[in-house]
Amino acid sequence: MRLAKLYILTIFIGKAYAQKLPTRPYWSYNTTLSSSFFLSDLGGKNGNGTNDFQDIDPNKTRFALGGGINYNLPVGFSTGIDLNWVRLAGDDSETQSGRTPRMISIRTDLLESNLTFKYTLPKRTGSANGLYFFVGAGAAYYQPKAEWNGTWYNLRELGTEGQLLDPTKNIYTKITPVLPFGFGKKFYFYNGVSLAADFNFRKSYTDYLDDVSTVYFDNNLILNTNGSIAAHFANPSSNPKAGVTGNKRGNPNRMDNYFLVGCRLEVPIRNNYRRRKRSNLFDAFGIHWIDENGRLRN
Repeated sequence: MRLAKLYILTIFIGKAYAQKLPTRPYWSYNTTLSSSFFLSDLGGKNGNGTNDFQDIDPNKTRFALGGGINYNLPVGFSTGIDLNWVRLAGDDSETQSGRTPRMISIRTDLLESNLTFKYTLPKRTGSANGLYFFVGAGAAYYQPKAEWNGTWYNLRELGTEGQLLDPTKNIYTKITPVLPFGFGKKFYFYNGVSLAADFNFRKSYTDYLDDVSTVYFDNNLILNTNGSIAAHFANPSSNPKAGVTGNKRGNPNRMDNYFLVGCRLEVPIRNNYRRRKRSNLFDAFGIHWIDENGRLRN
């Protein structure tokens, strides 16, 4: 609700300033604050997992922070490099389905870097002015974790699907390629600063963002070889329907995905709107009694 009020406020504030278009290429930086949503084998809708938007679990919404730098052309095309920290969460107890007896609950932190290419509709498009679309490529470092008795454990090192015991299996990688794509709407302020409602989707190329992918391994063997912690997270459920060796634990045919919805603030570094040497974020928001160096004006 607060996010929606902020978007509405930016519409009215943005229209209060005259938008001046850049006349030559320029650099800008951005910061982003978003809500994060996990689309994985865990939780979600009441039914079989699909790893798509039907599988959203609102109770497991988390957050993401990011920033980046962009190179912008006056014709609306731009390219940028972003660095984001994302927290995701999933829990089988959030669904009433065949997944519920599994009772796996995790959180995953990611650090991702992306190169994106964006097109923003120009002023002459009327009400569509500031609408943008983007696609890119990137990579994410990820670490699934789970909690037991107040302590959080890294799951990759525990081999919860027998990766440490079965010579035909490998520990899953720490880094996955990601495909970022999405759209948004910029609301322009004075001096080229914009605040956008940003919808940012991620296609990953791993099924282990949630540490769940294939079948249950022999849990007694995990217990005797790797210890009680590994055995607990391999099968944390007391339900007899869960944990049977060879039974389905996840679905390796569906990769894990996630998406971000939030606000993106973008500020020109070299201001081509007024041809100043430096952009002034204070002026952009109508605070004219502070100069670009943060000092009080006379």
